[in-house]
Amino acid sequence: MTTVDIDHADLPRLVRAVASGEETEVVIADRAGKPLARLVAPGPFVPASGARMIGADQLFRRGPAGVRPLGTAAGKYQVPADIDQDNAEIQRLFEAGQ
Repeated sequence: MTTVDIDHADLPRLVRAVASGEETEVVIADRAGKPLARLVAPGPFVPASGARMIGADQLFRRGPAGVRPLGTAAGKYQVPADIDQDNAEIQRLFEAGQ
């Protein structure tokens, strides 16, 4: 096991060392030596039933798969008629710094 100070940790190099087997475990510690993270090689990957691998480009993709349809709560909630009644008081409180 190797311990590396976070200020000197070269993460890509450390990940490659663990992945290649050069290191079995790397602990990244703060300046006081307190462990913050541990790098170890993963065990065999066994996907859950029905699971599929996706790339980061798909994970953060915007589009039809990640868009919530509009109107799914239509008619479920009602906005009170007096919703704006206290706006002037709320504005006064914000401007007064309270």
